[in-house]
Amino acid sequence: MQTAKLIIEGRGIEELPALIKEKFKTDYQFTSKEVTVIMKEKFYLRINSNLLSVIILNYTSKNSCEIEVIAGGGKQGLISFNWGAEGNMRDQIIDFLKELCSSKRWSCNEAI
Repeated sequence: MQTAKLIIEGRGIEELPALIKEKFKTDYQFTSKEVTVIMKEKFYLRINSNLLSVIILNYTSKNSCEIEVIAGGGKQGLISFNWGAEGNMRDQIIDFLKELCSSKRWSCNEAI
C-alpha cells in the first residue's frame, strides 16, 4: 500500500470531488458533512491484479481540505511484488491535485 497526504487551501475547493471524478472516472463516492471518500478500482493486466485507489477529503474549513491518497492491492505472487503500480497510481493522483492547485491558484502542501 502507498499513501500520501496533502493540504489544499483556497476559494472554491468544494469542487474537488467533481474534478477528481471527471479526471479519474471514479467508481464510488461517499459524502457526509465534512468528509468525502472517493474510490476507484481497476484491473491491470501487467500485474494481473486489481488496484484500489482511495481519496479521502476532510474539509477542515470552508477553504481548507486535508487529502489522503491511498493506493493498494496491486500485488502479485508470494512476495507481493507490485511492479510499482501502487506508487504510480498514488503519484498520478498527487500530480493531478498539484497541477489543479496551480491552475486554480490554491495552495498545496504535503502533510507529514
